[in-house]
Formats: sequence, C-alpha cells, structure tokens
Amino acid sequence: MIIGVVIGYYAPHVQESFETVQFGSVSVPIAIGLLLMMYPVLCKIQYEKIHIILSNRQIWTQIAISIFINWVIGPIVMTALAWACLHDLPELRTGVVMVGLARCIAMVLIWVDLAEGDSDYCAILVAINAILQIALYSPYAILFINIVPSWFGAVPDNSIHVDIWPVAQSVLIYLGIPLVAGIITRFGLRSLKGAEWYDKKFLPPFGSLALLGLLYTIIVMFANQGHEIIDNIRSVCRTAVPLLCYFVIMFFIPLFILRFFFSYRLVVTQSFTASSNNFELAIAVAIGTYGIHSEQALAATIGPLIEVPVLVVLSYIYPKRVGRKPLKCEMAAVDQTTKKRLQNRTAQKNYRERKNNLIQTLQDRIRELEESKDAQKNQLLSEISTLKRENELLKEDLRLLKEEIHSDSFQPGHYHTVKDNNVLQCAPENKEMCKTKVLNMLSQSKGAYRRIIQVHADVMSYCPGLKAEQLPYTLQRKIEYEPSAIASEEDIDNYIHCINDTYL
Repeated sequence: MIIGVVIGYYAPHVQESFETVQFGSVSVPIAIGLLLMMYPVLCKIQYEKIHIILSNRQIWTQIAISIFINWVIGPIVMTALAWACLHDLPELRTGVVMVGLARCIAMVLIWVDLAEGDSDYCAILVAINAILQIALYSPYAILFINIVPSWFGAVPDNSIHVDIWPVAQSVLIYLGIPLVAGIITRFGLRSLKGAEWYDKKFLPPFGSLALLGLLYTIIVMFANQGHEIIDNIRSVCRTAVPLLCYFVIMFFIPLFILRFFFSYRLVVTQSFTASSNNFELAIAVAIGTYGIHSEQALAATIGPLIEVPVLVVLSYIYPKRVGRKPLKCEMAAVDQTTKKRLQNRTAQKNYRERKNNLIQTLQDRIRELEESKDAQKNQLLSEISTLKRENELLKEDLRLLKEEIHSDSFQPGHYHTVKDNNVLQCAPENKEMCKTKVLNMLSQSKGAYRRIIQVHADVMSYCPGLKAEQLPYTLQRKIEYEPSAIASEEDIDNYIHCINDTYL
C-alpha cells in the first residue's frame, strides 16, 4: 500500500496514464489485476461436484442465511454507519452507501481461498449474488439513498439513477470472463492430462498466480489514488472510518453466530461473502451518476483501498488463530453422516433408475409379444376361414359327386377330372380298352396331388361294373371318411391291383 501511494504521489502522470484506456468502469491495469487474481481461483472450483453440494440440505440453509446477511443486514449496517460517521458530509455518505449496496461477486473468491474456506460453496454464493445484484441494485440504491433518509428528515438525493446495464456489465466482466476461462481450463486439462496431474502438478504452482495478481492490484489501486489520498487526507480518513467498521463488523457477525452450528469452512465463507463488496460496480455507478471528480466517486474509490488490506489481514490472521491447516482438494464441508446419506441417496436413485429401465424394457417386450400374438392370431383366423370355405366347397363337390354316382342316370365315362380329350366313353362290351384307359389315368394320377374322391369317380366312370365292396378296406375307409384327402401312390396301386384282379 505504501509503495503504491508513494508511486502515485511522486509520479503525477500515473493516474492520467491509467485512465487513458478503460475496461468497463475501471482502468485497464486494475482490470488486468482483477482478472489475473480471479482466474486461478476459479480453476480450483470443483464444478463437477456442484450437484452433489446442492443436494445437501445444509448448503441450502447456508444459502438462505447468506442472502439474508448480504441483502438485509449488510445494506442496513452500511447505511447506519455512513449516517453515524458522515452525517455532515452527504456526498461522501452517498458514496459509502453505494459501496455497501454492491455485494461482492469477484474478490471474495480470493479471500475464501486464502482463508482455506469452501471455494465450491463460495462459487455458488457468488453466482446467486450476481443474479440478485442485477435485479436489486437499482431499487436498493433508490431505497437507501432517497427514501430511507427522507424518513429522518434528510433531503432526498433525486439525482440517483441506476441502469441495469452497468450492473450487468460489471458481472459479465469480472465474474463471467474468469469463470468461463476457469471452466474451460479445468475440464480441458483434466481430460487431456488427468485429474491427478491437474490437482497435484498444475494447481499448486498456478494458484500462486492469484497472490501475485492480488499484490499487483493493491499497488496499482493505491498508485492510481495516491494524489487523492494525500490531497484529501481529511476526507479520506473520515470516509475510512465507516468503511473499516463495516468490513470488521460484517466479518465477525456471521462468524460469532454461525460457528456454534456449522463447520469452519462454511462459516469463514459466509464471513468473507458478507464483508466483501463489488467496488467496481460502486465506482462505475458513482462516476456515471455524479462525475469522476465528485466526492461520491472519491468515497466509492476509497472503498477498495480499505477493503483489500483489511480482508487480506483477516484471511491470514484468523485461520492461524483457530489452528486451521491447509486442506487440499477437499470437497464441500459435509460431515461423514451427511456424506454417507448422500451416497445412500445416490445409490437409491441409481437403483430406482435401473428398476424403472428394467420395468420399461419388460413392458415393451410384453407389448411386442402381444402385438405379435395378435398378428399371429389374425393370420391363423384368416387361414382357418380360408380352410373353412375350401371345406365347404369340397363338401359341396362331394355331395354332387355322390349324387351323380348313385343316380339312375349315371353313365360310364360321364365324369372324369383328367383333362384328356381322347378319353374313351367306356361300355361294358369294351372292357379291355377301358382297362387300358383307366390304368393310364391312374398312372397319370401318381404325384398329381389329386383327391381320393376324384380318382375314385374317374375309376368308377371307366369301370362301371366295379363295386365299392371289391375295393380294399383302406380305400373304402378313405372314400367314406376322408374324401378330400390327397390320393397317395399306395392308394393308386391299390386301385390298379383291384382292377387287375377283380374287374376284368
């Protein structure tokens, strides 16, 4: 700090050089330092375990406590301290209140990392504060700068007007850029080199870059405000009092209350989240509303000059007093019972998923079998219907054949199914020729898949003197009970033997 003030005071053109190029609401050298110290910290966040952390009920309790401390207690404490210490300096008072309304979304990660807190849980709080800051900073500024002072008879400051874009711009630059870089670095290097190499070889030396960025940022910030500090030493000291009290009070309030109920890592994370502020946003809004040379902008600029050294001291002193040792690659602070409960819950969830998948597979298989069964049933019914129709037709043919055979007007050779135009109309006196013809017909019937009743009708038409009783018993049975059966070669041979033996 002393080095920065000396550089800023004895090098008068430092501030002009720094303000030549702006990145967002601050000069490029300060922006580089902020991004440089944020990037290594965000590479340590275990993004792959965020869902496990959020499944712990204790974490949701901590989130509710953090929102209450940051967005209810914090603004009230800062407003009260500003009015108590700067009641006769309304411009500086307004700048101090604007610092208290801007909840931290960036540097708190470096404080938690230095104090060996829970960086994973801190990342969740930072994301929540970033969203709430975009939505609440503008109405909070109107409430605590205009409305609340009017309750105590003060003249409201109607010039305050905060757009959403400066707030969103601060979030995107100082949280979005290093967050995206940290996610890409973590998942990219872990997939290429492995988790063990990333945690043991890459992170330890790379993490020291955050400390270098912090030292660089402190020197640049104090060098940038060296002249303002020396030339306005009285205003700076008056403004530093409420800011110093605020950072100390907001650090120890959650520390003293929550340490009896929760672990060190969660408690220290809550303390640094409550005591840190987004000075980039406060400076941007103060300059945009009141001008760069206003006392409101000066008060907002003094905020980080007090915050940074105070929180650096707290991040180094407090862990040593409570005897904390470095915890490397530690997951979110959950006790063994909670950890086992999470494992059981995960196992039950996996079992239910496997069970549901198996049930779904079985249901799909049953549905397929039922559909296949219905298709087969419909096919069988169709075949049965076809066979029934064919059977009816065959019955009708059989009835007609029987009627024709037993009718008095039956003539030999009148009915035959062999399509032969040269079939001889046999008569009893021409038995030799009939025998030859019928034997030829029977020879042609072998393998022709003709029904037994058709063969029998042809035989009887050629051999009218042949009696049914003269046929073998097997043929009689077939003709009587299975007239539509296909005549086998054995049946044809029986007809041939019968004709040779008995008819002629």
